[in-house]
This record gives sequence, structure tokens and C-alpha cells, in this order.
Amino acid sequence: MSVSYVYLHSISRVLKTKVDRKEIIQNLLSASSLSEALEILRREGLLKEESNDIAKVEVQIKRWTVDQINELRSYSMIDNTSSSIVRAYYYDLTKDDLKLIINSIFSGKSIDRWSLLGAEPLISNIADSVPKSLDELVTLLRGSIYADALQFALQSSSKDVRSIEDLLDYYFILEISKVIEGMKGEWKTACNNVLCSERDYYSLSLAVNQRMVPDSIVACKLTQELLKEITSSDLKELGEIMRRSPYSRRVDPSSPMSILSSMRKIARLDARRGAFQAFTGMPFTPAVVLALLELMKLNAEDIISVVNSINLNLNREVLKKFLSLETV
Repeated sequence: MSVSYVYLHSISRVLKTKVDRKEIIQNLLSASSLSEALEILRREGLLKEESNDIAKVEVQIKRWTVDQINELRSYSMIDNTSSSIVRAYYYDLTKDDLKLIINSIFSGKSIDRWSLLGAEPLISNIADSVPKSLDELVTLLRGSIYADALQFALQSSSKDVRSIEDLLDYYFILEISKVIEGMKGEWKTACNNVLCSERDYYSLSLAVNQRMVPDSIVACKLTQELLKEITSSDLKELGEIMRRSPYSRRVDPSSPMSILSSMRKIARLDARRGAFQAFTGMPFTPAVVLALLELMKLNAEDIISVVNSINLNLNREVLKKFLSLETV
């Protein structure tokens, strides 16, 4: 094991406490009110500002997650593969600010400052400058992963907001897939155990929503032939097509929405299971960096889902079916 990995392994015990958030989610599910849920989050350090505004609470939870990623970022810069993984996840967690700018360009309306994460100085500065066109935005983003993502989206889409946003989402999994395909041995196996179903979910989503055949490097178990069939078929046939896929016994084929929803659930369950196995069963390698980041992302999504459900007074038992935890 190299000196770099010995160093990284020495901080893994500290990072483990940051991704084991099952107890917080369980406590939130037991909260009797929104105020009790927010007090749990403040006690655990997820909220730094006093606010009962659910949108502002969501932004704070995302900022807390980005802070965690930045901490891991400082540890992983000594290794190029780990750095590429962190870069992609950092993009994924901060790209909503880019989407806000894009929506502002299309609508002509200014951005509410409180809605920005403000984690990436480049994006924050651009938001302040209020670009007037997508071309101007690309120029301002030049040299960053955001520019690469936006150019990819503009080259691949019909240039409406929905398709641009879908492709900005897809760019994350495309970049991560490139990193994984460059790995070998147990690193590659561990990463695929985390993200195989997620890669298929993104590929399926793009095929269904944008009628596009995704890049062959992304899909894992879903074949290019099956994805092409989806893009060329009526969506009413999607259930029948998915019955011929490796997910036939796990996906709900009743409607396109049910298929995508159940695939997302499968992807999140598989990701948490695979990430936890990688994190607890391997020395500190780039595969473990990916597992840590995926767990951070899943934790934030689950916590936000629970808080929103409490705010809306939704049934907790129904909510559990959408979390990345199999049992809570």
C-alpha cells in the first residue's frame, strides 16, 4: 500500500462517523412535529441558521453535505483518481446553482440569493453578474467542470430548459462512469457494486424523458439494444420492454412514471448497500472515496425527504418506501 493510501486510511475512522447517519434519519421519522425535526438537525450540526422555512432548511442541509465533501476533497487531492471522483460529486451537489442561473436566463427573472448554495465562488460570482445568454454563461464558466457539463448539454439537447437540466444531471454519471471504466480489479468491482443500478437509472431516464440513447459507457446491466428500443417505441410499451430487462422482478411496470420511480428506488438501495460494503470491507482506496461520497449524497437526500414529509404531514410508512434504507 502506498504512503498516500496509508495516510488516507488513517482518517477513515473519522470519516465513518460522518456517513453513518441512520440514527438521525430514524430520529427524524419519530419526530412529532417539524419543530422537533429541526431541533434534531440543529443538535446534530446540520443547521447553522434559525429558520422554519423548509426551502431554506433544504439549502442548509445541502451546504452541510458540500462542507463534508470539501473536507474529503482536502484528503483526496494527493490521488488523481480520487480527485476526479470528488470533482464529479462536488459538481453533482452544486449543479442546482447552475440550473438556477439557466432558469434565470430563460425567464428573465433575477435569482433569489437565499436559494443559492453559494458553495462554489465561480457560480456565485456569475449569479451576481446576471448573464444574458447561454453563450455568455459558457464563456464565464470557461475552464470549469460546469462549462464542460453545459457544453455537453447544449450539444446534445434541443436547448429547452428541461432537456438541458436532464443532461446536466446525466453529465455527473457520465463523468463517474469514465472514472470507473478506467479502473481495474477490486476497485472497479466495488464501484460498480455501488453505482451499477444508478448508471442504469440515469440511462433509462434519458431514454424515456429525452428519447435519447445514452452513452454506451454509462449503462451497466441495461443493453444499448434495449435502450434504443425504448427510444423508438411508444411509452405504453415500456413496461413490456422492462420485463425483458435484468430488473424485471424488481421494477414496477405499471406505467412509465412507476418504472422510473421504482428504478430510482432500486438504484438508491443498491448504492447504499454497495457503498457500505465498500466502506467497511476495503482499505482506503478511490473506491472507498466514491462509497463515502455516495453515502453523503444519499444521507442528504433521505434527510431532506423526511423533513419535507413532516412539513407536509405525509404518511411516514409510505415515505419509508422511498428512502435508501431498506428498514428504518
